[in-house]
Amino acid sequence: MNLKIPWICFFIFCLSNGIGHAETECVEGNCTTGKGKLIIKDGKGSMEGEFWEGMFISGKVIKPNGEIYEGFFKDNELVQGTRTYPNGLIQSGKFQSSILVDGVITYPNGTSRKIKMKAIGKRVPVPQEWLAPPPK
Repeated sequence: MNLKIPWICFFIFCLSNGIGHAETECVEGNCTTGKGKLIIKDGKGSMEGEFWEGMFISGKVIKPNGEIYEGFFKDNELVQGTRTYPNGLIQSGKFQSSILVDGVITYPNGTSRKIKMKAIGKRVPVPQEWLAPPPK
């Protein structure tokens, strides 16, 4: 089953990969309402888990750059769960607009830091020092 998905539906893939529409294919199960696996063609990634009325609501997203999102999604954006980067950095907790706002960052060296940010309007500022490992 091939689907044409508007950019707003797959923010995680479409905006971050610079494509306006993503050609997708449901390769397992039911990717409309039920459990299924959806791949974004041309190597743009995959989504596996629960779908409701065409929206991805829970499960695992794998992006071509190696980032993995696991948890609960709203409007196809991670809102509660874990985001793992290829370098080993892990963000766990609550997300807003794909940004960790309340949770824990675990660095590749095993150290971790709790964070809680206050939203300013719809944007959440992310200090650069949170993206780098803490000093040894």
